[in-house]
Amino acid sequence: MIEFSDMENPVSIWNDGFMFQWCCKCKALHVWHFHVIRGKTEDKDYIVISVAGYPKLSKLRKFYEKNVKKGE
Repeated sequence: MIEFSDMENPVSIWNDGFMFQWCCKCKALHVWHFHVIRGKTEDKDYIVISVAGYPKLSKLRKFYEKNVKKGE
């Protein structure tokens, strides 16, 4: 179960699953990848979390938000 402060509810993600999130601070799209590594016992399990951002989509979002404000 993954929970970020801006989410309404925790989200279940399958092993080797992805989650996409627009960041309100940097306005970029973040792509999160979660990979569970199983140990010999449950207490030896761990999760590898990777994240990547897309700067081009950040520029596109800023352009869109700016033009939406102009149209109001």
